[in-house]
Amino acid sequence: MARKLDNQFSWKNATFMAKLAKHAYDKPAAFKKVFKKDWTIKMFKNGGTECYTLTCPENYIVVFRGTEPTSWEDIKADLQFRKNKGIHRGFDAALDDVWEDLKKHYDKNAKGKVLLVTGHSLGAALATLFSARINDENSACYTFGSPRTATPKVVKQMNFKAYRFRNNNDVVTKVPPEFLGSHTRVIRQHTLIATAKSKKVGVVGT
Repeated sequence: MARKLDNQFSWKNATFMAKLAKHAYDKPAAFKKVFKKDWTIKMFKNGGTECYTLTCPENYIVVFRGTEPTSWEDIKADLQFRKNKGIHRGFDAALDDVWEDLKKHYDKNAKGKVLLVTGHSLGAALATLFSARINDENSACYTFGSPRTATPKVVKQMNFKAYRFRNNNDVVTKVPPEFLGSHTRVIRQHTLIATAKSKKVGVVGT
């Protein structure tokens, strides 16, 4: 039976979210093989956007797949830096691809449950924007290697809890650049710092 996940940061929750983000790249059969014991799973796919929902009596989870380097739809979403109402146009359009069906499923199945959202790379950007559209202050969004998604004005209107993980050398987390007015929501950020000499990894929390 799935344990209840709350919206407060914990390394246990972060580890589970990272596992979900990793397996979001899997085909449906492989993904369900890992998680079906404890969760009811549904996949949403349209255009180049893919995500899974996992539901149980206590939680509603959405995990978005990240960039597939062989997918033109993914690359196009990443490159469309120009903003639509303060939001990265490419990421916003990619979320639109699944939004209608995903929102209907959320409305039907998420009542009374804690919402958690996650993803890696492009998936992290989509997780952020999905969380922003729902904008539930009791929800939590764990992102891994997320690019910046919106202007400071838009970010200030986001009420969900945002936990961001980035590698200090990961250029994806630094684009679009801040001088273009791009930011992302962060309540707690962990920067993974790897030194080539020691090959050790340290964590800096901010």
